[in-house]
Amino acid sequence: MSAADADTALWQQHKQAADLAFKNGNYPEAASNYTRVIIALNDDRSSRPAVSDRVKVYANRSLACLKMADFKEALKDAQIAVGLDPRWQKGWYRLASALEGLGMLPEAEIAVDTGLPLDASNTEMQQLLKQVRRKSKGSPPADEQSSEDRQLQQDIHTFFRKHCKNATLLKERGANNNVPSAEDNLNQSMPAKQAVQQAPTPLTKQQKKKRRQQKKAAQSSASPSQSPEREPVPSPDPNSERVTQSSAAQDQSMPQAPPEATTTAATDSPHAPSPPTPQGPPTTEQQAESAKDLGNTQYKAGQYDAALLSYGKAIALCPEVAAYYGNRAAAALMKRQYKLAVQDSLQATKLSSAFARGYQRAGKAYLCMGQLDEADSQYKRALELEPSSVAIKGEAQLVDMIRSNLKLGQECLQAGDARQAQWHADKAVRLHSPAVETALLLKCEALIALGKSAEALNETRSLTIQGDPMATEVLTVRAQALYLTGNMSLAENTYQVVLRLDPDNASSRKGLKRIKLMNNSKNAGNEAFKAGKWREAEQHYTQALELDSHLKSSFVAQCACNRAAAHLKLGNAEAALKDAEVATELDPQYARAYVRRAAAHQALEHFEEAVRDYEKVKSLEESTAGIDGMIRDAKTALKKSKRVDYYKLLELDQNAGDADLKRAYRKAALRYHPDKASSEDRDENEKKFKLVGQANAILSDPAKRQKYDAGWSAEEIDQGMQMGEDGTYGHGGHGANMDDVFAHMFAGGMFGGGGMGGGRGGGGGFSRRGGFPPGF
Repeated sequence: MSAADADTALWQQHKQAADLAFKNGNYPEAASNYTRVIIALNDDRSSRPAVSDRVKVYANRSLACLKMADFKEALKDAQIAVGLDPRWQKGWYRLASALEGLGMLPEAEIAVDTGLPLDASNTEMQQLLKQVRRKSKGSPPADEQSSEDRQLQQDIHTFFRKHCKNATLLKERGANNNVPSAEDNLNQSMPAKQAVQQAPTPLTKQQKKKRRQQKKAAQSSASPSQSPEREPVPSPDPNSERVTQSSAAQDQSMPQAPPEATTTAATDSPHAPSPPTPQGPPTTEQQAESAKDLGNTQYKAGQYDAALLSYGKAIALCPEVAAYYGNRAAAALMKRQYKLAVQDSLQATKLSSAFARGYQRAGKAYLCMGQLDEADSQYKRALELEPSSVAIKGEAQLVDMIRSNLKLGQECLQAGDARQAQWHADKAVRLHSPAVETALLLKCEALIALGKSAEALNETRSLTIQGDPMATEVLTVRAQALYLTGNMSLAENTYQVVLRLDPDNASSRKGLKRIKLMNNSKNAGNEAFKAGKWREAEQHYTQALELDSHLKSSFVAQCACNRAAAHLKLGNAEAALKDAEVATELDPQYARAYVRRAAAHQALEHFEEAVRDYEKVKSLEESTAGIDGMIRDAKTALKKSKRVDYYKLLELDQNAGDADLKRAYRKAALRYHPDKASSEDRDENEKKFKLVGQANAILSDPAKRQKYDAGWSAEEIDQGMQMGEDGTYGHGGHGANMDDVFAHMFAGGMFGGGGMGGGRGGGGGFSRRGGFPPGF
């Protein structure tokens, strides 16, 4: 690539960045980037950039200033754009807009009237003209102008006299060339009283004779010393480049002193007997000094974006002044635009080899970027010029200390000792403010190696490389941190950005491929689950988890939680419980994982654990759909688990009918009859035999059975009300009477025939111990 191509590529890159910043509403950044475009165009020595390129950039910067309501700066850029190409209508539009913003409505109308004939169909110009005229009609009488406002108005009128006529001669659009002259436009914009004064009535012969005599007398008495003189051009003050001695603590921080200042020209004495003579328009050097002074004021106020813009204008006007580059380098350091700081500092030292502060600022910019050898070289040059500077010595010493910690930290990280690597990186970060970029990058890598991915992600938000937060090194480590924290979508997008910037980035290519496979497997599992294909869903979730078995993130928690749901659908409660516990361990705030674990506990009849998990869900996300019902059902199941399960006792299905109930009841009564048990099991069988009677008494009564199925206990059914959680009501007796039980049993001929003889006769062989009614 030739030098001309390189310069062209540079200013076009800056212009693209400026256009993007403007589109995003970041007008200070847009103005700053347009300034860089102007600098690049001015530095283009190998070719002659097109005038139209310069015109558009000045017009664009003017628009950015308009958006920031900086109308004076917008006016200056619009004047430059019109001066470069008076036939370009948009330049006149910018000029008129700036004048309108400054309240100079007659002048704004002149600008619109001059620019409109260049393209009479331009609706924006037409609307602006109507707007200006409407404001002019409704505006109150103007207050007395300040000297600055009067000078500005005079400069604008001078500008109109020079360029309005040129606009007419250079206009190439259409056949209508009737563009009014500046004098005509000025006359049209003046109040009626002034217009009458400029068109006096004809004088009589006597008046004309008297006027000639007065004019002759004035010419004879005129003195040559009364002719106006141009003010001297301000010159740089060599003392302003002296480095201020500061403490060691200040040496480690960014430069807080305002950039270099230059002396201004002496003003006339306020006691002069005669009024000030009119001055001509300011020279280029004076305009540059004014821009620099404004930049100094903005720098002191912490308005570094605006200061960059002002210094850039000074450089564009006088590109051979080293102090302007030095000032902009200082502002660039404060904005962490290190490449621009290096570029300007080196240009300053090129223009003035004795500019020690230029070498110092270049060293600081290199240090911030972690380019320690280059920083060391620049600090040595600065010390050669100012060997007693405490500030330069302090910064130079930091270079060796940071270099040592970075080397040790990198060696520890390669050896697998991430904790020690983080210690050295932290030390290097704390040695300098702002943090050295390579030190902060090492810290991020050490945190990731330690599994502190969330902390690493937070550090990447302030990480830059060569002042660029979108550098591939920054984006790569940020994508890795996003992946490890489970933010797969953002991680995928970030890896894609890296590969667009650096298609050969192997780690990003590998990371992107892995994320896509994991996301695809998880999404396939979700689709299968929605379709009721539980086994297929389980397989997809398993595949996603196996792609990175060492990953511990919220993504893994989600996949494990989803697989737990599939296990529950397949009836594998134990596997579901294991996956749910993995999910809750990885993400303790993951409410859905607790829902899955509660369901698994409930399926395994761990009812107390289920109740605890459901209550945890409500504490995390009270709005979880159906959570109150889940808690109620779990508590009911817990309560049921603490009472006798009559269905289980009778080996009866809960939906069984009356016939099934009778058969199950008779079978259970025979099984647990005390007289049929051995002496060791007799007491136990007697208890169960009584429970069988209770079961039949409740389940055979539809109303009681309904209450029992709803979770009521036998005591509650007997009392006719449910016991509160505090157990406040008294206990009643059991609802089943054993005499009624046996009467019911034998009425149905359960023991194979009619009634049986009393006592121990009749071949029955049953004792009174079993609860038989008297007379058996």
